Amino acid sequence: MNTRKHFSRMGWAYVAFGSVGLVAQMIMLVIAMLLGYSDLNINLLTLISEIGMYGCGFPVFYLVMRKIPAWKKPETERLPLGFLLRLLIVCFGLMYIGSLIGNLANVILETLRGEPIANPVADLLMDLDLWLMFACIVVVAPVMEELMFRKLLIDRIVPYGQKAAILVSGISFGLFHGNFQQFFYACGLGFVFAYIYSSTGRLYYTIIFHMVINFVCGMVPSLFTRAGTMQVPWAELGTVLFGVFVIASMLGALVVWCFNWRKISFFPRWEPVEGSLAKEILLSPGVLFFIVGCILAFAQN
Repeated sequence: MNTRKHFSRMGWAYVAFGSVGLVAQMIMLVIAMLLGYSDLNINLLTLISEIGMYGCGFPVFYLVMRKIPAWKKPETERLPLGFLLRLLIVCFGLMYIGSLIGNLANVILETLRGEPIANPVADLLMDLDLWLMFACIVVVAPVMEELMFRKLLIDRIVPYGQKAAILVSGISFGLFHGNFQQFFYACGLGFVFAYIYSSTGRLYYTIIFHMVINFVCGMVPSLFTRAGTMQVPWAELGTVLFGVFVIASMLGALVVWCFNWRKISFFPRWEPVEGSLAKEILLSPGVLFFIVGCILAFAQN
């Protein structure tokens, strides 16, 4: 197997996903304006974005990826419930530690630029209709993102070793989000999800994890914030308790990691590579175009 060509084809699949999705969104925006929707609210824009990405971009992405040789781990290994719960604690901790790092990166960028940088995630969570938020963030995004960045990607990388699959999956997942607020925690979560899927071959583990984390870390704080603006009696108490949960999650993740990291093992690669695997990946044209596209998204955001 030509390593550089193999990874390049995967990179082109993600480039095709982004390009087709973006063109589809632009076409739908033009159609909406022609139909008289001059004032496009956040709900309509979100629907257009979701349809463009997953209704138009994903089918093209899937058609490209399915032609790339893959290896599927048999669904024979189960992770003990206790170990899964510890991993979930780590995920919550990574979510908030990564958010802190992302916010710090934003502060540094704001200082260098001399002007504030908008947080698109916070704006989305505040203004989006709750049912649409639940559908997009808790249902659609976890399913589609786990298909794209775990199953379809990892099945094509595991022959190069579990560590390579985890690193590529996590970093790609972080870059895909296109902004510093989400990059660091998305990378961290991507590493854990990739470890779970590559170890078990069971995608429903990571889909469930993803759904739970998006609901607790995305919807719940939004509910408290909205309740606070409406002066609901329990909103302030809920916000305080959630703050305690955030701190406990970060401390819990550090404790769990310190006591368990030595127990984690990785299976080796069986696909030979001439030279450095990292060099072969980074010099793949498709991967380079994917990285450039993500950098442009970061710059725009």
